[in-house]
Amino acid sequence: MEEPALSPFSGYRMNQQQPLTPLSPSLPTSMPPVPEPIPTLPITPPSTEDEPENEAALATAVHVLSTEATALSCLSRLYQTDPVARGGFVKSVESVARSIGSGGKLVVVGTGKSGKIGEKVVATMNSLGVLSVFLHPIEALHGDLGVIRTHDTLLLITYSGRTPELLALLPHLPQTSQVIVLTAHTTLATSPLTRARANTILLPAPIHEPEETSFGVCAPTTSTTVALALGDALAIAIAQKIHVEEGRGPKEVFKSHHPGGAIGMKGAAVPGPKLINELATHISDMPRAYPGKFSDEVTILDCVLAAVRSPNGWMRLDDELAIPPRRIQRLSAGAMGQPINEIKGLIASADSWVTIPVQSTVEEVRNWVLGVRAQSPAKEQEMLGEGTVLGLVRDGRVEALVEVEELFEDG
Repeated sequence: MEEPALSPFSGYRMNQQQPLTPLSPSLPTSMPPVPEPIPTLPITPPSTEDEPENEAALATAVHVLSTEATALSCLSRLYQTDPVARGGFVKSVESVARSIGSGGKLVVVGTGKSGKIGEKVVATMNSLGVLSVFLHPIEALHGDLGVIRTHDTLLLITYSGRTPELLALLPHLPQTSQVIVLTAHTTLATSPLTRARANTILLPAPIHEPEETSFGVCAPTTSTTVALALGDALAIAIAQKIHVEEGRGPKEVFKSHHPGGAIGMKGAAVPGPKLINELATHISDMPRAYPGKFSDEVTILDCVLAAVRSPNGWMRLDDELAIPPRRIQRLSAGAMGQPINEIKGLIASADSWVTIPVQSTVEEVRNWVLGVRAQSPAKEQEMLGEGTVLGLVRDGRVEALVEVEELFEDG
Protein backbone atom coordinates (compact mmCIF):
# COMPACT_ATOMS: atom_id res chain seq x y z
CA MET A 1 0.00 0.00 0.00
CA GLU A 2 1.36 3.40 -0.88
CA GLU A 3 1.74 5.51 2.23
CA PRO A 4 -0.09 8.86 2.08
CA ALA A 5 1.90 12.04 2.01
CA LEU A 6 2.05 13.38 5.54
CA SER A 7 3.46 16.74 6.69
CA PRO A 8 5.88 17.61 9.59
CA PHE A 9 4.66 14.24 10.91
CA SER A 10 5.17 12.36 7.70
CA GLY A 11 3.90 15.36 5.76
CA TYR A 12 1.89 17.36 8.29
CA ARG A 13 -0.32 20.03 6.77
CA MET A 14 -2.54 22.44 8.60
CA ASN A 15 -5.73 23.75 7.03
CA GLN A 16 -4.99 27.23 5.78
CA GLN A 17 -7.67 29.87 5.59
CA GLN A 18 -7.74 32.72 3.14
CA PRO A 19 -7.29 36.11 4.80
CA LEU A 20 -10.54 37.94 5.31
CA THR A 21 -11.11 41.20 3.44
CA PRO A 22 -12.74 43.79 5.72
CA LEU A 23 -15.98 45.21 4.40
CA SER A 24 -16.14 48.96 3.89
CA PRO A 25 -18.76 50.48 6.19
CA SER A 26 -21.60 52.22 4.37
CA LEU A 27 -21.54 55.98 4.70
CA PRO A 28 -24.67 58.08 5.40
CA THR A 29 -25.94 60.13 2.47
CA SER A 30 -26.10 63.26 4.61
CA MET A 31 -24.08 64.21 7.64
CA PRO A 32 -25.63 65.78 10.77
CA PRO A 33 -24.74 69.41 11.46
CA VAL A 34 -21.60 70.02 13.46
CA PRO A 35 -22.55 71.02 17.04
CA GLU A 36 -21.43 74.31 18.50
CA PRO A 37 -18.23 74.02 20.55
CA ILE A 38 -18.64 73.82 24.32
CA PRO A 39 -17.71 77.12 25.94
CA THR A 40 -14.38 77.13 27.72
CA LEU A 41 -14.87 76.69 31.46
CA PRO A 42 -12.42 77.54 34.22
CA ILE A 43 -10.60 74.41 35.44
CA THR A 44 -9.23 74.02 38.97
CA PRO A 45 -5.64 72.86 38.59
CA PRO A 46 -4.80 69.58 40.36
CA SER A 47 -3.02 69.87 43.64
CA THR A 48 0.67 68.99 43.74
CA GLU A 49 2.86 67.52 46.41
CA ASP A 50 4.66 70.86 46.67
CA GLU A 51 1.74 72.53 48.47
CA PRO A 52 2.30 73.04 52.23
CA GLU A 53 -0.55 70.77 53.43
CA ASN A 54 0.61 67.95 51.15
CA GLU A 55 4.19 68.36 52.25
CA ALA A 56 3.04 67.97 55.83
CA ALA A 57 1.10 64.77 55.05
CA LEU A 58 4.06 63.28 53.21
CA ALA A 59 6.40 64.21 56.03
CA THR A 60 4.07 62.43 58.47
CA ALA A 61 4.01 59.35 56.28
CA VAL A 62 7.79 59.20 56.08
CA HIS A 63 8.07 59.73 59.84
CA VAL A 64 5.62 56.93 60.67
CA LEU A 65 7.22 54.51 58.23
CA SER A 66 10.75 55.23 59.36
CA THR A 67 9.74 54.99 63.03
CA GLU A 68 8.11 51.60 62.55
CA ALA A 69 11.07 50.44 60.47
CA THR A 70 13.37 51.43 63.34
CA ALA A 71 11.19 49.47 65.77
CA LEU A 72 11.44 46.37 63.58
CA SER A 73 15.19 46.80 63.30
CA CYS A 74 15.47 46.98 67.08
CA LEU A 75 13.27 43.89 67.45
CA SER A 76 15.45 42.00 65.02
CA ARG A 77 18.53 42.99 66.97
CA LEU A 78 16.87 41.83 70.20
CA TYR A 79 16.26 38.33 68.82
CA GLN A 80 19.83 38.20 67.59
CA THR A 81 21.39 39.01 70.96
CA ASP A 82 19.02 38.69 73.94
CA PRO A 83 18.97 35.25 75.67
CA VAL A 84 15.43 35.72 77.03
CA ALA A 85 14.00 36.59 73.61
CA ARG A 86 15.92 33.86 71.82
CA GLY A 87 15.04 31.20 74.38
CA GLY A 88 11.39 32.24 74.43
CA PHE A 89 11.11 32.02 70.65
CA VAL A 90 12.67 28.56 70.49
CA LYS A 91 10.44 27.28 73.30
CA SER A 92 7.37 28.77 71.60
CA VAL A 93 8.12 27.01 68.33
CA GLU A 94 8.71 23.70 70.12
CA SER A 95 5.53 24.02 72.18
CA VAL A 96 3.25 24.71 69.22
CA ALA A 97 4.92 21.99 67.14
CA ARG A 98 4.41 19.55 70.02
CA SER A 99 0.73 20.52 70.26
CA ILE A 100 0.18 20.01 66.54
CA GLY A 101 1.98 16.67 66.66
CA SER A 102 -0.24 15.54 69.56
CA GLY A 103 -3.47 16.45 67.78
CA GLY A 104 -3.80 19.81 69.50
CA LYS A 105 -3.76 23.35 68.19
CA LEU A 106 -2.69 26.92 68.86
CA VAL A 107 -5.25 29.12 70.62
CA VAL A 108 -4.55 32.85 70.18
CA VAL A 109 -6.12 35.19 72.74
CA GLY A 110 -6.29 38.98 72.68
CA THR A 111 -8.58 41.99 72.88
CA GLY A 112 -8.68 45.38 71.21
CA LYS A 113 -5.98 46.01 68.63
CA SER A 114 -4.00 43.09 70.00
CA GLY A 115 -7.01 40.92 69.25
CA LYS A 116 -6.97 42.10 65.65
CA ILE A 117 -3.30 41.15 65.42
CA GLY A 118 -4.21 37.78 66.94
CA GLU A 119 -6.82 37.16 64.25
CA LYS A 120 -4.24 37.84 61.56
CA VAL A 121 -1.76 35.49 63.26
CA VAL A 122 -4.41 32.76 63.27
CA ALA A 123 -5.11 33.30 59.56
CA THR A 124 -1.41 33.05 58.72
CA MET A 125 -0.92 29.96 60.88
CA ASN A 126 -3.85 28.13 59.27
CA SER A 127 -2.71 28.99 55.75
CA LEU A 128 0.63 27.39 56.62
CA GLY A 129 -1.00 24.25 57.99
CA VAL A 130 -0.62 25.16 61.69
CA LEU A 131 -4.09 24.53 63.15
CA SER A 132 -5.10 27.66 65.09
CA VAL A 133 -8.20 29.37 66.48
CA PHE A 134 -8.85 32.83 67.90
CA LEU A 135 -10.42 33.16 71.34
CA HIS A 136 -11.76 36.46 72.70
CA PRO A 137 -11.14 36.58 76.46
CA ILE A 138 -14.63 37.90 77.31
CA GLU A 139 -16.32 35.24 75.19
CA ALA A 140 -14.03 32.65 76.79
CA LEU A 141 -15.38 33.57 80.25
CA HIS A 142 -18.90 33.10 78.92
CA GLY A 143 -18.57 29.58 77.57
CA ASP A 144 -15.96 29.61 74.81
CA LEU A 145 -13.35 28.12 77.14
CA GLY A 146 -14.64 24.81 75.81
CA VAL A 147 -12.60 25.33 72.66
CA ILE A 148 -9.38 24.62 74.61
CA ARG A 149 -8.22 21.00 74.70
CA THR A 150 -5.58 19.15 76.72
CA HIS A 151 -2.71 19.40 74.24
CA ASP A 152 -3.32 22.98 73.08
CA THR A 153 -0.82 25.83 73.35
CA LEU A 154 -2.15 29.31 74.17
CA LEU A 155 -0.66 32.54 72.81
CA LEU A 156 -1.74 35.65 74.72
CA ILE A 157 -1.06 38.96 72.95
CA THR A 158 -0.91 42.12 75.08
CA TYR A 159 1.39 45.09 74.72
CA SER A 160 0.99 46.19 78.34
CA GLY A 161 1.29 42.72 79.84
CA ARG A 162 -1.51 43.54 82.29
CA THR A 163 -4.68 43.57 80.19
CA PRO A 164 -7.55 43.09 82.73
CA GLU A 165 -9.52 40.69 80.52
CA LEU A 166 -6.48 38.41 80.17
CA LEU A 167 -5.70 38.55 83.88
CA ALA A 168 -9.29 37.56 84.61
CA LEU A 169 -9.06 34.65 82.16
CA LEU A 170 -5.70 33.30 83.28
CA PRO A 171 -6.86 31.32 86.39
CA HIS A 172 -9.41 29.45 84.27
CA LEU A 173 -6.98 28.18 81.64
CA PRO A 174 -6.17 24.43 81.86
CA GLN A 175 -2.93 23.71 83.68
CA THR A 176 -2.08 21.18 80.97
CA SER A 177 -1.88 23.95 78.34
CA GLN A 178 1.38 25.80 77.74
CA VAL A 179 0.93 29.59 77.84
CA ILE A 180 2.98 32.00 75.72
CA VAL A 181 2.74 35.74 76.33
CA LEU A 182 3.68 38.13 73.52
CA THR A 183 4.20 41.47 75.22
CA ALA A 184 6.42 44.55 75.37
CA HIS A 185 8.07 43.27 78.58
CA THR A 186 11.56 41.86 78.19
CA THR A 187 11.67 39.90 81.48
CA LEU A 188 9.20 37.52 83.12
CA ALA A 189 9.32 39.42 86.43
CA THR A 190 7.91 42.72 85.14
CA SER A 191 4.62 41.50 83.61
CA PRO A 192 1.67 40.55 85.85
CA LEU A 193 0.62 37.94 83.28
CA THR A 194 3.95 36.12 83.25
CA ARG A 195 4.33 36.34 87.04
CA ALA A 196 0.90 34.86 87.67
CA ARG A 197 1.56 31.46 86.07
CA ALA A 198 4.56 29.20 86.39
CA ASN A 199 6.41 28.03 83.26
CA THR A 200 4.97 30.80 81.10
CA ILE A 201 7.00 31.45 77.96
CA LEU A 202 7.81 35.10 77.23
CA LEU A 203 7.96 36.48 73.68
CA PRO A 204 9.27 40.04 74.06
CA ALA A 205 7.96 42.59 71.54
CA PRO A 206 9.15 45.97 72.84
CA ILE A 207 9.33 49.25 70.90
CA HIS A 208 12.24 51.64 71.08
CA GLU A 209 10.15 54.61 72.23
CA PRO A 210 6.52 55.17 73.35
CA GLU A 211 4.04 55.83 70.55
CA GLU A 212 2.97 59.11 72.14
CA THR A 213 6.58 60.25 71.96
CA SER A 214 6.83 59.22 68.31
CA PHE A 215 3.50 60.54 67.04
CA GLY A 216 1.93 62.64 69.78
CA VAL A 217 -0.82 60.07 70.34
CA CYS A 218 -0.70 56.69 72.05
CA ALA A 219 -2.68 54.89 69.31
CA PRO A 220 -1.42 51.33 68.76
CA THR A 221 0.82 51.71 65.73
CA THR A 222 4.44 50.77 66.29
CA SER A 223 3.45 48.27 68.97
CA THR A 224 1.04 46.41 66.69
CA THR A 225 3.59 46.43 63.87
CA VAL A 226 6.21 44.62 65.95
CA ALA A 227 3.62 42.20 67.37
CA LEU A 228 2.42 41.35 63.86
CA ALA A 229 5.98 40.87 62.60
CA LEU A 230 6.83 38.58 65.52
CA GLY A 231 3.65 36.57 64.87
CA ASP A 232 4.70 36.15 61.24
CA ALA A 233 8.16 35.00 62.31
CA LEU A 234 6.59 32.47 64.67
CA ALA A 235 4.26 31.13 61.97
CA ILE A 236 7.04 30.60 59.43
CA ALA A 237 9.35 28.96 61.96
CA ILE A 238 6.63 26.56 63.17
CA ALA A 239 5.66 25.62 59.60
CA GLN A 240 9.28 24.84 58.80
CA LYS A 241 9.55 22.63 61.88
CA ILE A 242 6.39 20.57 61.38
CA HIS A 243 6.27 20.27 57.58
CA VAL A 244 9.35 18.21 56.77
CA GLU A 245 7.87 15.46 54.60
CA GLU A 246 9.32 15.25 51.09
CA GLY A 247 7.11 17.22 48.72
CA ARG A 248 4.98 18.59 51.58
CA GLY A 249 7.07 21.45 52.88
CA PRO A 250 5.65 24.85 53.92
CA LYS A 251 5.51 26.01 50.30
CA GLU A 252 3.47 23.01 49.13
CA VAL A 253 1.18 23.11 52.19
CA PHE A 254 0.53 26.84 51.74
CA LYS A 255 -0.23 26.32 48.06
CA SER A 256 -2.69 23.52 48.82
CA HIS A 257 -4.51 25.77 51.32
CA HIS A 258 -4.68 28.80 49.02
CA PRO A 259 -6.27 27.89 45.67
CA GLY A 260 -8.12 31.18 45.27
CA GLY A 261 -7.20 34.80 44.58
CA ALA A 262 -4.02 36.18 43.09
CA ILE A 263 -1.86 33.87 45.22
CA GLY A 264 -3.73 30.82 44.00
CA MET A 265 -3.47 31.96 40.39
CA LYS A 266 0.26 32.55 40.83
CA GLY A 267 0.79 29.10 42.29
CA ALA A 268 -1.37 27.27 39.78
CA ALA A 269 0.41 25.57 36.95
CA VAL A 270 -0.54 26.98 33.58
CA PRO A 271 -1.49 23.98 31.44
CA GLY A 272 0.33 23.78 28.15
CA PRO A 273 -0.76 21.98 24.99
CA LYS A 274 -1.26 18.27 25.61
CA LEU A 275 1.33 16.16 23.82
CA ILE A 276 0.39 13.08 21.83
CA ASN A 277 2.94 11.20 23.94
CA GLU A 278 0.60 11.60 26.94
CA LEU A 279 -2.04 9.48 25.20
CA ALA A 280 0.30 6.84 23.84
CA THR A 281 1.57 3.59 25.36
CA HIS A 282 5.30 2.94 25.25
CA ILE A 283 6.16 -0.29 23.44
CA SER A 284 8.34 -1.43 26.34
CA ASP A 285 5.27 -1.16 28.63
CA MET A 286 3.21 -3.56 26.53
CA PRO A 287 3.29 -7.13 27.93
CA ARG A 288 3.98 -10.03 25.56
CA ALA A 289 1.20 -12.51 24.81
CA TYR A 290 3.58 -15.45 25.05
CA PRO A 291 7.01 -16.37 26.46
CA GLY A 292 9.90 -16.45 24.05
CA LYS A 293 9.69 -16.12 20.29
CA PHE A 294 6.37 -15.62 18.50
CA SER A 295 4.90 -18.73 16.86
CA ASP A 296 1.68 -19.89 15.20
CA GLU A 297 0.68 -21.58 18.45
CA VAL A 298 -0.17 -18.27 20.13
CA THR A 299 -3.96 -18.12 20.54
CA ILE A 300 -6.48 -15.36 20.99
CA LEU A 301 -6.82 -16.39 24.64
CA ASP A 302 -3.09 -15.73 25.12
CA CYS A 303 -3.65 -12.22 23.76
CA VAL A 304 -6.66 -11.54 25.97
CA LEU A 305 -4.79 -12.66 29.10
CA ALA A 306 -1.85 -10.42 28.19
CA ALA A 307 -4.17 -7.49 27.53
CA VAL A 308 -5.79 -7.93 30.95
CA ARG A 309 -2.35 -7.60 32.56
CA SER A 310 -1.57 -4.49 30.53
CA PRO A 311 -2.28 -1.11 32.18
CA ASN A 312 -3.63 0.29 28.90
CA GLY A 313 -4.91 -2.87 27.20
CA TRP A 314 -2.10 -3.03 24.64
CA MET A 315 -0.08 -6.18 24.08
CA ARG A 316 2.74 -7.01 21.69
CA LEU A 317 4.12 -9.98 19.85
CA ASP A 318 7.51 -8.35 19.29
CA ASP A 319 8.79 -4.78 18.81
CA GLU A 320 7.14 -4.54 15.38
CA LEU A 321 3.92 -6.47 15.99
CA ALA A 322 1.28 -5.16 18.39
CA ILE A 323 -2.42 -5.66 19.05
CA PRO A 324 -4.39 -2.51 19.98
CA PRO A 325 -7.01 -2.75 22.75
CA ARG A 326 -9.95 -1.86 20.47
CA ARG A 327 -9.15 -4.77 18.17
CA ILE A 328 -9.09 -7.14 21.13
CA GLN A 329 -12.41 -5.76 22.38
CA ARG A 330 -14.07 -6.62 19.06
CA LEU A 331 -13.18 -10.33 19.32
CA SER A 332 -15.97 -12.82 19.96
CA ALA A 333 -15.91 -15.37 22.78
CA GLY A 334 -15.88 -18.22 20.28
CA ALA A 335 -12.53 -17.13 18.89
CA MET A 336 -10.56 -17.65 22.12
CA GLY A 337 -8.98 -20.94 21.03
CA GLN A 338 -8.06 -19.86 17.51
CA PRO A 339 -4.46 -19.19 16.52
CA ILE A 340 -3.71 -15.50 16.42
CA ASN A 341 -2.68 -15.54 12.75
CA GLU A 342 -6.14 -16.70 11.66
CA ILE A 343 -7.88 -13.49 12.77
CA LYS A 344 -7.64 -11.03 9.90
CA GLY A 345 -6.86 -7.44 10.86
CA LEU A 346 -6.01 -8.22 14.48
CA ILE A 347 -2.27 -7.62 14.40
CA ALA A 348 -0.96 -4.13 13.66
CA SER A 349 2.47 -4.53 12.07
CA ALA A 350 5.08 -1.81 11.83
CA ASP A 351 4.59 -1.35 8.09
CA SER A 352 0.99 -0.22 8.76
CA TRP A 353 1.78 2.30 11.49
CA VAL A 354 1.38 5.97 10.53
CA THR A 355 4.42 7.68 12.02
CA ILE A 356 4.36 11.14 13.65
CA PRO A 357 6.92 13.05 15.75
CA VAL A 358 6.74 12.27 19.44
CA GLN A 359 6.75 15.99 20.33
CA SER A 360 3.52 16.69 18.38
CA THR A 361 0.53 18.00 20.32
CA VAL A 362 -2.81 16.21 20.39
CA GLU A 363 -4.47 19.20 18.73
CA GLU A 364 -1.94 19.25 15.89
CA VAL A 365 -2.38 15.55 15.13
CA ARG A 366 -6.16 15.75 15.43
CA ASN A 367 -6.36 18.67 12.99
CA TRP A 368 -4.03 16.89 10.58
CA VAL A 369 -6.12 13.70 10.65
CA LEU A 370 -9.30 15.69 9.99
CA GLY A 371 -7.56 17.48 7.11
CA VAL A 372 -6.45 14.24 5.48
CA ARG A 373 -9.91 12.75 5.85
CA ALA A 374 -11.54 15.81 4.35
CA GLN A 375 -9.23 15.82 1.33
CA SER A 376 -9.54 12.08 0.64
CA PRO A 377 -12.96 10.87 1.84
CA ALA A 378 -12.89 7.89 -0.52
CA LYS A 379 -9.63 6.68 1.00
CA GLU A 380 -10.49 7.52 4.61
CA GLN A 381 -10.47 3.93 5.83
CA GLU A 382 -7.24 3.21 3.98
CA MET A 383 -5.43 6.32 5.19
CA LEU A 384 -6.53 7.36 8.67
CA GLY A 385 -9.79 5.64 9.39
CA GLU A 386 -10.98 3.63 12.36
CA GLY A 387 -8.35 1.24 13.70
CA THR A 388 -5.35 3.20 12.45
CA VAL A 389 -2.31 2.93 14.72
CA LEU A 390 -0.08 5.99 15.09
CA GLY A 391 3.59 5.37 15.82
CA LEU A 392 5.43 8.06 17.79
CA VAL A 393 8.92 8.55 16.43
CA ARG A 394 11.95 9.77 18.35
CA ASP A 395 15.40 9.80 16.73
CA GLY A 396 14.12 7.75 13.80
CA ARG A 397 12.64 4.96 15.93
CA VAL A 398 9.04 4.28 16.97
CA GLU A 399 8.87 4.25 20.76
CA ALA A 400 5.12 4.38 21.51
CA LEU A 401 1.76 3.64 19.88
CA VAL A 402 -1.71 5.19 20.05
CA GLU A 403 -4.97 4.40 18.28
CA VAL A 404 -6.36 7.22 16.17
CA GLU A 405 -9.73 7.00 18.01
CA GLU A 406 -8.05 8.22 21.21
CA LEU A 407 -7.41 11.63 19.62
CA PHE A 408 -11.13 12.31 19.55
CA GLU A 409 -12.09 10.61 22.80
CA ASP A 410 -9.60 12.94 24.52
CA GLY A 411 -11.77 15.89 23.45
